Amino acid sequence: MKASLGLRLSEAWRSQFEKRPQGYTAKSQNQAVNIKQTDQSSDDVSLGEKQVPNTVKARPAAQLSDSSLGYRDECITVNARLDRKGQYVLVKGTDVLDKNEAKKARKVDALLDPYCLVITRRYNMMGLLESTILEIQSPALCQAIRNVVTYYPDQSFRVGATIKCDDPPKLIYYHRHELAAYKEREDTDERTKRQLDLLLGFLHAHIGNQIEQYEAFLAAGMVKFSHLWMMFKPGTLVYEAETQQLFYLKKGEYAETPCGKVYALECEYVDYDGEKIGTATRVLKINGFGNPREVDFLPFRPLALCAASEDISKKAMARAQRFLQLRGIHNLQHNRKGRVMIDAKTFLRRVVPGDEDRKISQKKGLVINEACKCCCAVCRKEQSETPDDYDHEAREISPNDLLLCSSSVLGFALSTHDWTVLDIDELSEVQWYNDAMNRLVLDSRQKRVLSSLISSPVFTEGLEGDVIGWKGKGLVMLLHGAPGTGKTLTAESVCESLRRPLYIVSGGELGVSPQEVEKSLEQILELSGLWKAVILIDEADVFLEARSAQDIVRNNFVSVFLRRLEYFEGILMLTTNRVEQFDEAFISRIHLALSYPELEPWMRKAIWTNALKLFPSDQVTIDPSSDLDDISKVPLNGRVISYAVRTAKAIADEDKSKLSIEHLWDVVGVQQKFNEHLRLRSGHDEATEPLDSQETSLGQAVSRYGA
Repeated sequence: MKASLGLRLSEAWRSQFEKRPQGYTAKSQNQAVNIKQTDQSSDDVSLGEKQVPNTVKARPAAQLSDSSLGYRDECITVNARLDRKGQYVLVKGTDVLDKNEAKKARKVDALLDPYCLVITRRYNMMGLLESTILEIQSPALCQAIRNVVTYYPDQSFRVGATIKCDDPPKLIYYHRHELAAYKEREDTDERTKRQLDLLLGFLHAHIGNQIEQYEAFLAAGMVKFSHLWMMFKPGTLVYEAETQQLFYLKKGEYAETPCGKVYALECEYVDYDGEKIGTATRVLKINGFGNPREVDFLPFRPLALCAASEDISKKAMARAQRFLQLRGIHNLQHNRKGRVMIDAKTFLRRVVPGDEDRKISQKKGLVINEACKCCCAVCRKEQSETPDDYDHEAREISPNDLLLCSSSVLGFALSTHDWTVLDIDELSEVQWYNDAMNRLVLDSRQKRVLSSLISSPVFTEGLEGDVIGWKGKGLVMLLHGAPGTGKTLTAESVCESLRRPLYIVSGGELGVSPQEVEKSLEQILELSGLWKAVILIDEADVFLEARSAQDIVRNNFVSVFLRRLEYFEGILMLTTNRVEQFDEAFISRIHLALSYPELEPWMRKAIWTNALKLFPSDQVTIDPSSDLDDISKVPLNGRVISYAVRTAKAIADEDKSKLSIEHLWDVVGVQQKFNEHLRLRSGHDEATEPLDSQETSLGQAVSRYGA
């Protein structure tokens, strides 16, 4: 028994199917296609407004070998209704066929087999139309469709099976031009041509008005929300305007969301999950809109409808090369976020451990052909060996895959401590300051020791460590002094010399309990190892002060810190300005301790000079050798001096003049008045004026001038 449609037929209706029915018949190419449905009485089943797509299972291939299947160049429409047993039965009007006729249903499919096209309209028990299914039964017509369709989602094109389409028949619409061209081919037989006429005639009769309206709007550069399905053909490229990225469209469909109706595009693109490159899936959503909208203002649109499609493709190919280079871990400069670390693997593990959106399926992996250009024996041997984690099912990446490479990478912003998505076009190589150590204002002996220490391979390439385990392999430096005396600048100069990233974290950011501190330290020190970063823990007072029997909580902080420090293998720098008594256990773990006293006039002059060098010489009229002697006697710390120079430059720019010593004195004068006011209110004398207040005043001035 054939059960592809699950229909039962009464004897009264059987004679109607034995006759040659009136359907979609194409006698010739120029003859109009006639549309006629099987007879219905006046009490026909009413049509509901809601249509629910429903795919019918294909008939087994073994049942389609009969040469009589689909031989009639005709289309027949039948109505089916769901009965109480969950089966669809043929109906005449509203009368369900006699149950006693169920035994005769074996021949229903045989009666429908001769027709090239069978349209089944399915109604639920309430008489509402649920779905309309077009079944293409002609083997010749099915083969023509298989020949022109390269990809279509959720559709079986198995040889010997019929092809079924939901309403509207999107498969036929998307390939209407290809089918029309196939009909005109010289090697297409006459029967196939007639049946193609029949199929295209059905499409025109069914949604011809919609097609004409869509094409009219599109010619004007507009589209209606209800016509979006016509614009997005599966198997084509979709362009995202915001990121300028291309996607491969798998399928599109309308969907209801809490925010309203959307048109959802299920797409594929090429991404990297920290371990391998491959295809990932992303759903792009176009929110519903009432009035027709300009195609160019849609967030996503077909690449074929973009005026600059060739330029978009070229840019995507160029960006793909950069994308492939950014696999692994990289320290780069971002236009807006400053220095960043590219690290997709750690991002996905820490930020979205349960999110698989950017994970690459093993079956969708891609292999990049990166043969080493070196021809030495070692390289040849490495190229001939197959890695243990090689994906044997992965295919080599193709030019089409390169078009789909992600326009962004996953990383970490060092300045804001944010895991974030970074646009590849905004990334560039870090511009290192090679003379950073020379510009560091520090006692000459301290600078010499510091330079020797960080340049020694014993510390930069790893220590031998303790005789037991892996203890003592890190480099720990303590920077002790008042604010603005150069502690942070020292850490920055070290990183510039070593060309390593600097990860600055405040002691207060590590947590408020020993458990939180231990977890935070574990994560930060792990990043230091992965990124070869220098870690600077600012205001680390709570970890350094001597333990006592009266403060158990602080004792736990110190113990946790010492335990993590024992096995640390990178470079760790700590700053403090309040500790009166250091813990002896910590002192024994310090490789270098630097003290930063109050700045002397010669130090302040060097800081003023270095700050002025940040601006082009043709924008500055100050002679550092003579103009800075007096201003260097004003007791300002290094950070305040930096603020003062930037504020003075902002004033000079507003005056449309060059930066002069008068601009600097104007800013310093404002600072001195503020300090005097603060001293009178607080009762402090000038000698004890806190440096923090100086920083606050000039920091506010910099904000006001936008420097």
